[in-house]
Amino acid sequence: MLHAELERRTRHNSNYSMRAFARDLGLTSSRLSEILSKKQGLSRKVAERIAETIGLPPGERTFFCDLVEAQHARSKAKRDMARKRCRRHSRDNARRLIGLDVFETISQWYHMAILELVTIDGFVADIDWIADALEIDRQMAAAAVDRLVRLNMLEWNNGFLVCLAPITSTPMDIPSAAIKSFHAQMLEKAKHALFARPILERDAASVIFSIKKTQLPELKELNLQFRRKIAQLADATPDRTSVYCLTSHLFELTAPEVGR
Repeated sequence: MLHAELERRTRHNSNYSMRAFARDLGLTSSRLSEILSKKQGLSRKVAERIAETIGLPPGERTFFCDLVEAQHARSKAKRDMARKRCRRHSRDNARRLIGLDVFETISQWYHMAILELVTIDGFVADIDWIADALEIDRQMAAAAVDRLVRLNMLEWNNGFLVCLAPITSTPMDIPSAAIKSFHAQMLEKAKHALFARPILERDAASVIFSIKKTQLPELKELNLQFRRKIAQLADATPDRTSVYCLTSHLFELTAPEVGR
């Protein structure tokens, strides 16, 4: 998450450096360098101050501090308790809310797919295997895994890849080029599957109906609840074999001036 924040700031200001980032976080540049290279850890107190400084929302702030404590708490008991809170955070919310700035870094569709891929039976923690499984370039797969590890969404553990954030979500009803790009990519993947995949391995359906415009918030809420039920079903599945994507869309077919 700190790597992603540094990347975001350098994208917005090409003159921004790690030295400037360390200054803004109230750290020395050498300490920040050691933290980012995993040579040095953080205390929860410092993590809380950093989370507030970079403006993480309350839910992300708590999760960030729990991730830090799960890695760097001095006692094994505290580390174990923090890991339980991290797992509970994911399970109770059925999704992890991430900021738009972070999502900009992982908005290519295969980042989300990799987070799910590591949970299936027969997964091999090998970049070539991941690239072949998702039919993407090896360099893309390697870069994506590296980003997810740096964002504490994946973790290398004795040669295995462990998913720390199995389901992610972004804030709703906020204009974002990254979110638009992600959904456009999934539409293209859905279009490809429509012609390339056997009918028993996919499902495509459309419902065209007329409503009052004032009912739209209620329909969006029903759609949200449906997606959450799908996520909960997936989260409770012990023996997974494949990664799927559910793409649902609710939009107006009539011209904007109709019904006004």
